[in-house]
Amino acid sequence: MKAKIHVSIACILLSAHIQAQCWQQISLGSAHSMAIKSDNSLWGWGANYNGELGDGTTINTSIPIQVDGVSDWQAVSAGIGYTLAIKSDGTLWAWGGNYYGQLGDGTFIDKITPVQIGSANDWQYVAAGAHHSAAIKNDGTLWTWGHNYHGQLGIGTHNGKYFPVQVGTGTGWQQVELGLAYTVAIKSDGSLWFWGESKVAVLGNGSTSSNYKSPTQIGTDIYWQQVAAGRFHYMALKSDGTLWAWGDNSAGQLGIGTYANQDTLIQIDTATDWEQVKAGSSHTGSIKSDGSLWMWGWNSYGQIGNGTNVTQKIPVQVSPDTEWQQAATGIFHTMAIKDDGTLWAWGGNFDGFLGNGTNINANTPVQVLCTISSTKTRFPSASNLQIFPNPAENYLLVRTTSINMSEYTFTVRNILGEVVIPQQRLTNNRRVDLNNLLEGIYSITISNEEGRVTKQFIKV
Repeated sequence: MKAKIHVSIACILLSAHIQAQCWQQISLGSAHSMAIKSDNSLWGWGANYNGELGDGTTINTSIPIQVDGVSDWQAVSAGIGYTLAIKSDGTLWAWGGNYYGQLGDGTFIDKITPVQIGSANDWQYVAAGAHHSAAIKNDGTLWTWGHNYHGQLGIGTHNGKYFPVQVGTGTGWQQVELGLAYTVAIKSDGSLWFWGESKVAVLGNGSTSSNYKSPTQIGTDIYWQQVAAGRFHYMALKSDGTLWAWGDNSAGQLGIGTYANQDTLIQIDTATDWEQVKAGSSHTGSIKSDGSLWMWGWNSYGQIGNGTNVTQKIPVQVSPDTEWQQAATGIFHTMAIKDDGTLWAWGGNFDGFLGNGTNINANTPVQVLCTISSTKTRFPSASNLQIFPNPAENYLLVRTTSINMSEYTFTVRNILGEVVIPQQRLTNNRRVDLNNLLEGIYSITISNEEGRVTKQFIKV
């Protein structure tokens, strides 16, 4: 027993060391999560029904798996059932659902691995929405594609596009964010713009026009620094550190202490130290200059992270920590990165999109481990290979479409990469005995003559 405790502590200490400076960027879709590590490798987890994880399968996963096996990713944005990303060479890539042409590859066909969008290599900023997409080039031009029924592409028509088209002829676009069927953006002069569907008075001036098919300026201020798009609520940060909101407030997502919708811009409390803001479907998160993280709005699944499932109509602090660096919000969940590069998640976890190896909801932050790779190498016959349960106590079961399991071998390694179960053949009961392993993080490599698959699991 003493030896087991010592080894477990060593494993925990090593794991803590490996977390340092691990995660660099995070983006959340409706039911999947994407993140870039400090080595510029790209990882995904959660729902994968449309291939939105980009790993060549449509299998959900509750732990991070690497996309593409390369380490040259610069930016990533997760939408509803699809993902967009930019590589360090400035090329644009997409994968996942493509019913409305939101991938931008000139087709309406879903993709389960990354495909390059056009041949341009000067993409700088990318945003994935519900069914439409947007990106900014190095020259400040803005491009959109996908669904356009409500004019959300901003090109003056309601015709959808399955490849990038330029919004107007101007330059100077600095940031773009996408809601359900609308787009908001900031120009380099600090002006704020909107187009697409209006369920409430989106211009923040009381105007109630239902749709805008071309960019329309919100007010006359030129001090806007950052904007965030929820389902039908809008958040914006000024250069003086004040935070502003307008739109739908049915779940308290504006953070103004009421549930009343706002058709004009309203300031969130009187603070002037807001530094970053993110809007989920009906909840909002913001980081202050002291590194504290604050959340408000819909909280049925614990996505506020304050230990309750009670909706919050004013900002509440997520833990007493003051070392939060970046936050991301989805529909049901929230994630944030600390200064030390560790990644934390909370909220709904139906398809494993918290990334902690379970499908259990969490209303306080739980850590997403940064450990050994989970990869697939040239293994077409194992495209439907799964291991479960995970975490596991006594055994793992291996699920594939193959009837004859004896064609597969497996090897188990610990977090150090040391072999703890030497290579042996799988039997037809598909069971891997774990009773001789200590608690900790492991990987299992399953092989046949066509290739191999490596997956992580947790022994409890």
